[in-house]
Amino acid sequence: MDDHTILSRLKLQDSNDKEYAKDMIHLATTDATLVAEFAMKACSVALGSDEHSLENFYGFNLIELISKDVSREVLNLDDLTSLDGVNDRTMSLIQGLIGPSLSDLNLNVKGCKNLTDECLYKLQFTEGLKRLHFNIGSGKNISNDAIIHLASIIPKQLEYLFLDVSGFKTPSGKYLPVRYNNHLQALAESAPRSLKEFELITHLHHSEDGQGLLQLVKKLPDGLKRLSFVFEVWGGFSGDILPILGAYLQPSLEEFSFIVYNCNHIEDDELKSFAQEVKKLKSLKKFCLHSRSHGDSGFYLTRTITTLDDLFVHI
Repeated sequence: MDDHTILSRLKLQDSNDKEYAKDMIHLATTDATLVAEFAMKACSVALGSDEHSLENFYGFNLIELISKDVSREVLNLDDLTSLDGVNDRTMSLIQGLIGPSLSDLNLNVKGCKNLTDECLYKLQFTEGLKRLHFNIGSGKNISNDAIIHLASIIPKQLEYLFLDVSGFKTPSGKYLPVRYNNHLQALAESAPRSLKEFELITHLHHSEDGQGLLQLVKKLPDGLKRLSFVFEVWGGFSGDILPILGAYLQPSLEEFSFIVYNCNHIEDDELKSFAQEVKKLKSLKKFCLHSRSHGDSGFYLTRTITTLDDLFVHI
């Protein structure tokens, strides 16, 4: 019901009365927004306690309180990390908060061990989303197939996309469940054409080459301004894919970052060829390249380059 309808029902004739009514309507809306803000902040407290839940936090239903802010455009749940209370049912409750007015969603459930593939298969985003920051990293029970499904439901009008889909780091240093090239290929097929910023944190099985990454970068849209990749583990990475990667980068890029761990060392000639490709990107202003080898020789070899000037020294 809009303001005009409410006022007409009040049948207020006096202009002062109408102004008072408008103020009351505005105050009611403001109150709903303020209460929702407090409720969002309380979610992590409720989920971190055995005595409370989202539906009963000192007698309050946090989901209902947030839902009453019907015009909400931003949903920020960025502090639900590593909570045992975050499970598939929790995610289904949060799903109910992703309404049609939402344009910005920040959901951080990194390290929540009780989440399974089910939470992703039931997840739905509204097509009106412009910004999506979704961190489901360090998930013990989130399979590669579920990540492929996640890629298929990415909203088509996004301008900003952050995804952390890395697995759980075991005591031996492995990341499980494994990730394969096909989750990168799925992201390539689903990349919104409106995308301006894209950040991805993931890992790859040691048997995988760089074809998934190359396909993803090649299919990212023209007009992309910022691009960042972090591979927590990628034993199959070799620096010989860097020049090809550089050739595929969008001319519109203003920032580019590439970080990879547990990989093969980037050799001087590979770095030189990569630098030659990057130099063609006239809009690029910020740059970062960091790699750390797997240490099979008894020590780690690293590359750390944080400016374009430092990169072009290698040409």
